[in-house]
Amino acid sequence: MTARRDDLVAPAAEAAPSGEATAGAEAQTDGVAEAAADTEAEVPVEEDEACAAQGAPAAAADETAARLAALEAEKADLERRVAELRDRLLRSAADFDNFRKRTARQEQETKERARVEALRTFLPVIDNVERALGFAREMAGGERVAEGLQMVVRGFFDAFAGDGLARIEALGRPFDPTHHEAVGQVETAETPAGCVAQELQAGYRLGERLLRPALVVVAKPPAATAVTAAAEAAATEAAVSGASDGAGPAEEGPAGES
Repeated sequence: MTARRDDLVAPAAEAAPSGEATAGAEAQTDGVAEAAADTEAEVPVEEDEACAAQGAPAAAADETAARLAALEAEKADLERRVAELRDRLLRSAADFDNFRKRTARQEQETKERARVEALRTFLPVIDNVERALGFAREMAGGERVAEGLQMVVRGFFDAFAGDGLARIEALGRPFDPTHHEAVGQVETAETPAGCVAQELQAGYRLGERLLRPALVVVAKPPAATAVTAAAEAAATEAAVSGASDGAGPAEEGPAGES
């Protein structure tokens, strides 16, 4: 019984190395299969790299074109913004120039108005000085007073002569409604009709600006002169009519004789 068991163990022991060899063969077979699989797997990778290498220039060109298009768009936008800013700058400069001119004109007009108002304030004073000058000339021993008053009046006009201050001529001049203000009429033969016979208050102008019109009395023909002129006109008309009537029969006489 024991010998039988040994016989069975011996063949089993011999069979064990055969199993290991089989396992090794199987492992070698698996390694070859894996190597083949790796080789097969590596072939598509190399092909993909080759395709990627061929497609890289095209992708780079597309990217460059896209960047150029973006830069062109940005350039156009910047040019548009520059044009808008330049237009705004020119408009602002024009507005500022107009504002400067308008301000200078308003300032000049304000100064002119202030000077005119100041002179108008002084005019009644000059009127009183001139009245006093007239009284001083008429009073006995008033020559020195009249001389002093005359110097005051002369100094006033000399101070504003550079500004164009001048007295408006009125006496004996034809009535001018732009410089004269008529307060009445007077019948006189010494002054032509329609001319200024009296000056009640002097008028003044500053350059082309009227400070104050002259208060005047305008002359008109006397009533007697008007009647005489009407009578002479009627007589002349009658004489002309009579001459026409006398000339008619004188012309008919010879016609009747024939």
